[in-house]
Amino acid sequence: MTEGVPPKWQRVTSIPGMLTFGTATVVIGKVLFDMPAKGENGDRHKFEKPWFQVEGMFLGMMLSLVVYEIHRLATKSKNKAEYTPLDINQSEPQQSKNT
Repeated sequence: MTEGVPPKWQRVTSIPGMLTFGTATVVIGKVLFDMPAKGENGDRHKFEKPWFQVEGMFLGMMLSLVVYEIHRLATKSKNKAEYTPLDINQSEPQQSKNT
């Protein structure tokens, strides 16, 4: 097996698994948010989504994407520095001896 490549069974099951469980999460959430509940006074009312919490989670996810991109670009430039420049007489760049 090549280093860094997951086994075939993981590659074959990961996408259908994500689609199945992601869909189930959305459907279950929709059902739960539409359920009426008995309030403090005994009256039934529908659930009201806490929008401040939703916006906070959205902002947190967006900021994590920014941090991820910064990390990815820093790692990409670090990996790029491990290669020596292309020599005119060579067809492919040489990898440094550190790896």
